[in-house]
Amino acid sequence: MTLAPLVAILLIMTLAAEAALLAFALTRLSQTERALTRALGDIVTLQRSHTRHSEAQLEAQGVLRRIEERVQLLTERDLRSERESPRDYDKAQRLAIEGASAERLRTECGVSANEAKLLVKLHAPVDIEATLENMLSTYGGGSPEAQTPPGEQIAIA
Repeated sequence: MTLAPLVAILLIMTLAAEAALLAFALTRLSQTERALTRALGDIVTLQRSHTRHSEAQLEAQGVLRRIEERVQLLTERDLRSERESPRDYDKAQRLAIEGASAERLRTECGVSANEAKLLVKLHAPVDIEATLENMLSTYGGGSPEAQTPPGEQIAIA
């Protein structure tokens, strides 16, 4: 037997093995290429998402900056307003005790309308007789004399 057919068989087997390895390598290369293509798509999606988030963050920072500027402006205006027309709560309280109207407190003392109303409610003189009659008519149904037990009298000053 000659060596030539044996060498030919050996060469064919080697070529077949190399072809199988090459086919396997090509399959793996194709799989890797698909995985890289998916990864690249994911990277592009993340970059777009990052860009949108960055733009949103910049917009939010702009809104926040405008809000801060507005707060600063309002604070400065309030401080300037207080310096220009300070509120005199002591005088407002004294006037309310003396029976001044809420409008008078507002104009003379520089307090707000709501502050003036509150001061009047808290400090205005009370007409005790009218209040007592009002309470009795609301809760008791008559004048103080009508609610007095027989033999007793209520002195109303």
